[in-house]
Amino acid sequence: MLRSLLSTSGVIKNMITVFIDGFYDEPLQVAKLFGLRGVQHTPIGSGNARISQHYKAALTATFNLFPDAEYAIVLEEDLDVSPDFFSYFSQTKHLLAEDSSIYCISAWNDQGYEHSTFNNTLLYRLDVKQKTL
Repeated sequence: MLRSLLSTSGVIKNMITVFIDGFYDEPLQVAKLFGLRGVQHTPIGSGNARISQHYKAALTATFNLFPDAEYAIVLEEDLDVSPDFFSYFSQTKHLLAEDSSIYCISAWNDQGYEHSTFNNTLLYRLDVKQKTL
């Protein structure tokens, strides 16, 4: 994942931070091998709560590291980015400022099957309904 990310057009290496949920040496060494900043933090909770706390810690640290940033891109370790990854987000970030009903821009599409992704000029808007408990 890091190799494909770092070879993508538009990448700014010093803007990338690898967040590690726990104090594991191997992922930290991989980040360093690629010349990237690695941040470890103490895991909190278990299951979904732990994942949520990891995202909270990572996003809090991101906006502390980059206080002038308005947006952040979050990737998980098992994803490879496409050659137009940064171009896609660059072309869509204005939507966040222009439409307060948009919560986030995603490059992942659960409905992205071959029969529905033939038009690379099309942008889908999905409304996700929250479940009530």
